[in-house]
Amino acid sequence: MFGVNLYAIALYCNSISIFSLYQTSLFLICLTTPFSILATEQQYQEVSKSVIRIATGEWPPYTSKKLKHYGVFSHIVTKSFAKENIHVVYNFFPWKRAFEQVLTGKWDASPTWVPTPERLQDFHYSDVVYINQKVFFYIKKNKFSWRSINDLKEYTIGSTLGYTYGEEFDTAAENGDIQVVPVRSDSLNFKMLLKGRIDIFPIEKDVGLAIIKDKLGIEAQTILTYHPKAVMETTHHVIFTKQGDRGYIFKEKFNRGLNKLIASGELKAMIESSLRGEYETE
Repeated sequence: MFGVNLYAIALYCNSISIFSLYQTSLFLICLTTPFSILATEQQYQEVSKSVIRIATGEWPPYTSKKLKHYGVFSHIVTKSFAKENIHVVYNFFPWKRAFEQVLTGKWDASPTWVPTPERLQDFHYSDVVYINQKVFFYIKKNKFSWRSINDLKEYTIGSTLGYTYGEEFDTAAENGDIQVVPVRSDSLNFKMLLKGRIDIFPIEKDVGLAIIKDKLGIEAQTILTYHPKAVMETTHHVIFTKQGDRGYIFKEKFNRGLNKLIASGELKAMIESSLRGEYETE
């Protein structure tokens, strides 16, 4: 009988668009145990328990195919599961599709999601992985400042479709108390900001700085800045499917691994490494 290298299977599946980790593993197991259907089913279950499939997307500096370890958030996820002897298989999708893959149970989990009342009903949420602040970016020469939502009434504000900017901001936008122009992406908002079509744009500080650096060039780095006051503080989590019991089991294991990462000081070191730009590839 030949041994089945589950780690090799997972790595292979991670290197391609996965047609099915379970089908691949079960096929190999069946080849090696042709006379024992019961043994095959048991081995199949062991494979499914030791590998989690994560649907992710592009959101540097947290998640990206272009970054080491797929970005700092992905690295935290991988290391947290490793503490519990779980191997992680990633695949990149548009974010809407990644969301739907987990909602329907086709994939097990997805990283970097902010909780909302609706999402909390649809998914198991992990403990907090990362805390970030959404701040207003603007053109330096315009001398922007604000203290309350009322101070924003004189500005045209960019926003990204499907995103929340905090209850107070969202309510003011919905009621027409502030002028908000929603578009399809963060990058487009920055382009509109540079062209003067909007005055300010709220986004996570680290994400905004990454977009400016990677997509807009040196000139934009000299023109744009951000206001230090946060419009919203966001907690970022891993969401797990509620289809079946896999999501809850993996959530519990992830939380245990994450707590070990925090206690050892590894999580803090990884975040500091990301802030120094050490996840960027040459």
